[in-house]
Amino acid sequence: LLSTRNALGLSVFSNRRSVPNIVIDRATGASATFTRTIRRDIPLSATYRYERARIDAGQLYFCVNFGYCRFETIAALQQAHTFAPLVLTARADRTDDPLEPTTGYTARIDAEHASAATASDWRFNRLEAELTPYLKLGTRVLVVRVHGGRVAGVAGSNDALGVSGGSSIVLHPRTRFYSGGARSVRGYAEGQLGPRVLTIDPRKLLKPADTTAAGFCTPASIADATCDPNVAPSADFVPRPVGGNSLLEGTIEYRIPFGKSMGAAVFVDAGRIGANNLGTLLKARSAITPGVGFRYRSPIGPVRIDLGLRPNITEDLPVMTQVSDSAGHLRLVELNTPKHYNPTAGPHGFLGGITSRMQLHIYIGEAY
Repeated sequence: LLSTRNALGLSVFSNRRSVPNIVIDRATGASATFTRTIRRDIPLSATYRYERARIDAGQLYFCVNFGYCRFETIAALQQAHTFAPLVLTARADRTDDPLEPTTGYTARIDAEHASAATASDWRFNRLEAELTPYLKLGTRVLVVRVHGGRVAGVAGSNDALGVSGGSSIVLHPRTRFYSGGARSVRGYAEGQLGPRVLTIDPRKLLKPADTTAAGFCTPASIADATCDPNVAPSADFVPRPVGGNSLLEGTIEYRIPFGKSMGAAVFVDAGRIGANNLGTLLKARSAITPGVGFRYRSPIGPVRIDLGLRPNITEDLPVMTQVSDSAGHLRLVELNTPKHYNPTAGPHGFLGGITSRMQLHIYIGEAY
């Protein structure tokens, strides 16, 4: 566009993303991107994306992911709304290999703004940045990665969405930050480091037929939220990530090749997810997870197997379950008492206590 250093891209799109039995995220829209290469391998882009987005999900999804459990609020969030951010992106890639870099660095910074000025109902400011240098030490490689970001709602967003009764500005789950996974803090499963809400089948809180023990919940105590969820083991609960308003991650990884197509790695990942205005129990979470990995150079890229060690931490997390009303309709209930949740807890021996804390990741491509 007017210069070999410029490019203009236009697109029209429609998409449907589905998480089975949880949510269907539909969107239709268009985008325009102007890119200028300011230096070699450093493109700077400005993108405006306009879409009509609609989320089809049950009450649990909105209650967990947005923090709004009132029917009127959920009905407002289920309507189609505009999601129209203006995004500025700068990227740099000065590495020697796109699949297995050994020298150089990569850097990225993204800034997003959505407000009434961009014709968006979802209104927010979001900044995310990442820097990864590579240092070659003989045949070995030292990788250091720093990744951070922050998002904040813009005044007027709740009114534009038709949401009332909340104490904080609603943020779309797409804009929030999540940590944990094969390309994040590898001691955790995908998205499992950070604020979470636990869900449980109410039948698992009731007294089993084959026990005479006391202390179990009753249908009435579940319905009035006085049930103590600690009667059930941690393994009976399903943790659902809520996402946070801020993120800080760091990694040090030492890669050791051996043979023509094999390699190993040792790493330490660390991360922290902030949780502003999400509630007293949905606090900021942080962790440091060491680990080891194995690499195999395949024709389609490096096959990576990583094993991270999760810390043995017990957290107090809010619990959501459901009951049926007199008309047979399901109703969500947040229990008054939090669950002392530790997914590694159980009747383990010494070895079992170690293996219960391990998180396995299998992936094609290096983590960074």
